[in-house]
Parts: sequence; C-alpha cells; structure tokens
Amino acid sequence: MLEQYLGTRKLTPGNHRLKYPSKKMGMHLATESPNEFNFAEFLEADSRVRGFISQPQTITYDLYQIGHQYTADFLVDFYIFKPTFYEIKPKGFEMSEEEEDKFYEIEKTFNDMDFNFILVTGDYIEKGLV
Repeated sequence: MLEQYLGTRKLTPGNHRLKYPSKKMGMHLATESPNEFNFAEFLEADSRVRGFISQPQTITYDLYQIGHQYTADFLVDFYIFKPTFYEIKPKGFEMSEEEEDKFYEIEKTFNDMDFNFILVTGDYIEKGLV
C-alpha cells in the first residue's frame, strides 16, 4: 500500500537531515527534525503500525480558491485503522488563523481520499502521547 505513495520531495534546505534506520521498513527514512526522528521511533515500536514512510507523495489542496501543494511528514499504514497522514510540528506550536484554514482544507482533502490526517506537536511526542 505504501509504495504507491512514495514521494519525490526533496528535503527543505537548512533543516536537520536525520535518517531513521527503520527495521520495520527495511530502510533508512529521511526526517527533517529531531521531532520527526522521535516520531519514527514511536511508529517503529507501535504494534498497530504495519508500515510507514516519510515525506510521502505531494497532494494538491484548495485554500482561498487557489491550489497549493502539500507534503505530509509521514504516511502510516495501520493493521486496524485507516491509513493516516501525519504533520509533525515543533513543541509549543500554535496555529495562526491562516494555518487553521490550511490544515482544515488539507484534512478535508485527505478525508475525501479516504485517509485520516493528524497534526502532532513535539509536546505530545516528548510525553509519549502519540
């Protein structure tokens, strides 16, 4: 299932580039922050997770009647849940009104594609609440 969503997005210049050595996936996964790396560790240990990829295929969503490109941080394939796209944000992240609109539209787009979408912050990752 995950193979069809492998992305080709290049990592953002200047961001941390950490490769997570996933035994579950049998490869190294590119991450752009320590939070993403830590999230991959949670996914690796979670028995509900069949597999996961980082930087999956980019989608197009509409915001204010304009098409925008978006690449989630992870796509996770679960044994018993619907596949879920995850956006990882730093600890203490607070959304502006425009970001609320953006992530609402992104979530709607993924739901229309029959996926879940979840935004996770570093606060939750640190506490192990993901």
